[in-house]
Amino acid sequence: MSASLLHRVCTLASLFIVERRQPFPLAIFFLSSRCRRALWVCNVEQRVGDRGSFARASGDYVIVVSHNPDNNTTRIKLPSGAKKIVPSGCRAMIGQVAGGGRTEKPMLKVGNAYHKYKVKRNCWPKVRGVVMNPVEHPHGGGNHQHIGHASTAATAAAKTDKSA
Repeated sequence: MSASLLHRVCTLASLFIVERRQPFPLAIFFLSSRCRRALWVCNVEQRVGDRGSFARASGDYVIVVSHNPDNNTTRIKLPSGAKKIVPSGCRAMIGQVAGGGRTEKPMLKVGNAYHKYKVKRNCWPKVRGVVMNPVEHPHGGGNHQHIGHASTAATAAAKTDKSA
């Protein structure tokens, strides 16, 4: 399992009680039939020993839906809402991944947005077409910022006519 993934639960000294009333260590465990249903887990392995591939983003968790002891499988509900069947020998971490409200904080400075998008793709800053020169965009040019022609197109117009 990945040791760098932090999960948001209690302290490591606390114990988790499963259905058979046995103390369970709080960190990593197997998705066997001993763990109860509707349990929140994170960093779940897709195949035994792949070190965790489900619910690794901040604030994510997987819900244990059911167990099938005949096939030795566990059914889980992913953060996307899809349900998946994994072997019961797969490991998981109890709880939710830390940093759940990370995206809710507003970016108050332009520099924060700059550093956010610098490591991603070239999608920032988004420059409007009317502020460009006429050689750069069909909406560019003119003595004031206006498109210069009707911006709406007829429904029956060709696709190439609608883009300009």
